[in-house]
Amino acid sequence: MYICQHNFLAINSSTIYFNIMYACSISLGDEVVMTGGGDGRGALASVTRYNIRGWGEGMPSLVTGRHSHGCTRFISGGEQVRHYDAAHKYSFPCPQVLLVTGGWDDDFNSLDSTELLRPGSVWQEITARLPRPMSYMSVSTVDNRVLLFGEWRHC
Repeated sequence: MYICQHNFLAINSSTIYFNIMYACSISLGDEVVMTGGGDGRGALASVTRYNIRGWGEGMPSLVTGRHSHGCTRFISGGEQVRHYDAAHKYSFPCPQVLLVTGGWDDDFNSLDSTELLRPGSVWQEITARLPRPMSYMSVSTVDNRVLLFGEWRHC
């Protein structure tokens, strides 16, 4: 069953391309990008875009496979170019940069790294680090500022 109403998109799980858990999703209007996650054997580096019909396309893989991480999108350089889709009655800023941060790697090491995917490029790890390794956090963008909330700490 598919539901697409009031900015809510549900995708029939039988159309999900990978069997994943602990992935992070980034909403892109009427599409969603699933980043990383785990498949029971390790952390995944896969990134896949889905739409209302299900699997859309594979995207460049993350540099580091990760699960239980945070992710969001923001506008590159504060540019205010906008895309408008009259059929779906939404607009969103372009060009957008996708961001993933923290989580756990294949060896269950908690990560402090951040990766960016710029339009027409591949994922790149940036030199700035989180203040400490973090996982199970929420990341949002408000007024083009990336905000990170909460975390789970392994004691």
